[in-house]
Amino acid sequence: MENEEKKQQSNEETESEEKETKTDAPSSDDTPSKEELENDLKRVMEEIKRQQQKNKKKGPKQRVFAIEFGGVYHTNQMINFIFGYLLNLTLIFLVIELFNFASYDSLYVLLGVTLVFSVLEALFRVYVFSHHFKWILRTFGTLFYFAYVIIFYAIDRYLFVESFRFVNETLLVFFVLIFALLRYGVGMMIRRYLRQGLRR
Repeated sequence: MENEEKKQQSNEETESEEKETKTDAPSSDDTPSKEELENDLKRVMEEIKRQQQKNKKKGPKQRVFAIEFGGVYHTNQMINFIFGYLLNLTLIFLVIELFNFASYDSLYVLLGVTLVFSVLEALFRVYVFSHHFKWILRTFGTLFYFAYVIIFYAIDRYLFVESFRFVNETLLVFFVLIFALLRYGVGMMIRRYLRQGLRR
């Protein structure tokens, strides 16, 4: 009798252990197939690629050497022209008064000279950007410098003959050089300030 009871107990223990092992082991229905794993892996890889592309777009842009001496301050062309005109007027007046490269009869003459220069410069820039952009890249923007020299020479010799005069041609070249470099530096500072204001 005792032997039979012991056998029954041992049988019951083995059956309970088998049940526990069956419940602990994952069922074949719960395990994902190879196709599901591959699909999940593809989804994860696509998500990683998307995140990398977003990070590239959002990441800090590398600084590029500015090619032109002028610049764009506003998306509206009229506002941009007015802003450029005021900047040109300020810098032309400043350079002439500091270095005495030229003489002018009145402030109205200087306003006219600056207006003519700003209009001719804008037309030249539009023409070159639309038809000869390769020239800008090949000359690293010095094309604009020579254009400015020609524009101021034409203003001095043909448009404002008596009322606006450079002392000589050498000082005209130096005037354009100082004016262009000043406008480049001031323009960069203004554009940075405007961008920071827009970000806020």
